[in-house]
Amino acid sequence: MAASGVAAPTRTEVLQLYRSLLRVARQFCDYNIREYSKRRTIDAFRDNKNLTDPSQLSAAFSDGKAQLEVAKRQALVYSLYAPKRILIEAFMPANDCLCLPQPVIFSKVLVFCIEYVSLTGMECDLHNI
Repeated sequence: MAASGVAAPTRTEVLQLYRSLLRVARQFCDYNIREYSKRRTIDAFRDNKNLTDPSQLSAAFSDGKAQLEVAKRQALVYSLYAPKRILIEAFMPANDCLCLPQPVIFSKVLVFCIEYVSLTGMECDLHNI
């Protein structure tokens, strides 16, 4: 307990919060939101790494815990209304994403779909190929 009556979080609690925020960030199905959440977490912890005042530490820690709760709720909502995966994600592992598993795409079919979309501007339906 600090002299001002505010208990500063321990190093273990801070690391646990950091890992939890990164873990929740991996659950977003949308690539852009997933990367934004990860980058925002890393930047926020980097900005606050030199805090020494117990009241500032406690305030930053409680703000981080609030952000964690918001991120958990948002990941759940986004999983219910998961957007289509963009092309860059077709070759990335699904990780802990709550969205549907990644379909198996063969290279010839993928090339065909890319050419079809670029020529017609219409979506390529893999089920009808």
